[in-house]
This record gives sequence, structure tokens and C-alpha cells, in this order.
Amino acid sequence: MERTAAAYVNCNEEDEMEIVGYSPCCWKLALVSLGTVCSGGFLLLFLYWLPELSVKWTCRAVPLRDARVVLLRTTDEFQTWSREWVCSLPAPGTDPLGFPRQSESKRPLCQVGTTGDGGCEERL
Repeated sequence: MERTAAAYVNCNEEDEMEIVGYSPCCWKLALVSLGTVCSGGFLLLFLYWLPELSVKWTCRAVPLRDARVVLLRTTDEFQTWSREWVCSLPAPGTDPLGFPRQSESKRPLCQVGTTGDGGCEERL
């Protein structure tokens, strides 16, 4: 398996970590699922204890901007691995569905509503 370009978090500090981005791969997930069924669930337990194999066996390496899963490795003498799911948030002031935002100047000056007797009234 080729080595992907890794980025570093907290460079030159005590808690420095190497980070690599991954994205789930359907055919790898299918093979691991089949192996889990055939092993009676022991493969799933094995992959729980070894997150680096879990990610490498179910995902493909991608750049960090496209990553859905990141694999973190500490750069100290223990070099422990951890897997984290990526959750991206939209920037403030943007609509997540891509609709143009209605500016304050385009708002209507009055709204038409209904009264309790079924008629309409005009409100400011």
C-alpha cells in the first residue's frame, strides 16, 4: 500500500500528531462485512482494537479536504492510532442547501395573514 502525504497537527509541540485523510470505499466495506459474517463477528472486534487496520481495510486514502474519516497517529514513542469521523460545518451566512440568501432590503414591507373568522388582514 502506498504511503500518502500526511499533515501534522501541533507541529513541534509535545502533543504533535500525524493526520491522514480517508474516504469510505464500498467494495472494501462489502469485503469486510462478508469477513465479519464469516468470522462470527470476531473480525469486527479485531478491527475495533486496531483502528489503523480498520481504516485501511474499509477506506481509500484521499486528500484532507475530501476526507470523511481521518487517521491520527501520535509522534511520541508510543505512536498510538485513533480514528475520527469528519464533520464539516458551513460557513456563517451561507445556506447549506445552496439557495441564495434573501437580503434584508428585498423583504416585503407588509405581510398578508388570516384572521380568526377566515378573512384576511394586512399586517405591517
